[in-house]
Amino acid sequence: LFVPSSSCSNGSPAYNFPGSGDAADPDIVYSGGEYYAFTTGNALGNNLAALVSTSPTSGYAPYTGSCFGSSALPSPSSWEQPNTQTSPGVFSTGGQWVMFYDAAQSGHASDSGSDCLAVATASSISPTHVQFSDVSNSPLLCQPTGSIDPEPVFDPSTGQTYLVWKQNDGGSSAPAYIWSQPLSSSG
Repeated sequence: LFVPSSSCSNGSPAYNFPGSGDAADPDIVYSGGEYYAFTTGNALGNNLAALVSTSPTSGYAPYTGSCFGSSALPSPSSWEQPNTQTSPGVFSTGGQWVMFYDAAQSGHASDSGSDCLAVATASSISPTHVQFSDVSNSPLLCQPTGSIDPEPVFDPSTGQTYLVWKQNDGGSSAPAYIWSQPLSSSG
């Protein structure tokens, strides 16, 4: 799918799609001549990874310039169980960047019916700094059977942005539902 754009000091690729360093649940945005790939965390970017490229076909590399630590969310909110953050959905609105994602509540594993939606913001992103902050003390939304895979979707015919997500994180045999909600101009 993608080719590595650089290599580590040991000669291995800095980021290899697919394979080790897999980039699950990617969301790609374009800004200022750069492409940014936001993915579920991995060894190269804990919590939620952020990778940068000048071309969608030239490959993506960690924004840190090293082979690790390319996190879009270096400090998850205290309500979140560490290392359960997945499925970032990123967009720019109202002069800021907004990243929706999901995470399990503290004390719970992922896919146990305890995953909830969360939101983080950044005033800007650049090829050397792609970090968001979630200062909330609680989830944005928790539904019975869990809430996962948030994705902001812009409707160009109306100018409205919606958040679309799935209810049922896989920890329940109950039916899964797809929900949507219009977002305010601030996201």
